[in-house]
Amino acid sequence: MRELKFIEESNAYVWANLMKELLKEAAGVVRERPGKRILTQDEFDKLQKEYRRILKAGLNEMPVFIDTEGEKLAAKNTDAQNLWLRLK
Repeated sequence: MRELKFIEESNAYVWANLMKELLKEAAGVVRERPGKRILTQDEFDKLQKEYRRILKAGLNEMPVFIDTEGEKLAAKNTDAQNLWLRLK
């Protein structure tokens, strides 16, 4: 959450805010359940669909990723791109 907040504040990426809000919403649903039970299958499916939609939006919002396969390159991916890759 800290990294998403940093990316949102420093780069004004909409995808970071959307992901932060989605994760907070999912955590809130589980937190309010007796015994903190997990999401239902339907809730999980909806969450997963929205999660993937946000990742796709992030891919379109950020600069092109650097291909790090094989060769060492002088340039590196941004902090936002590295977070996106970990979330993916």
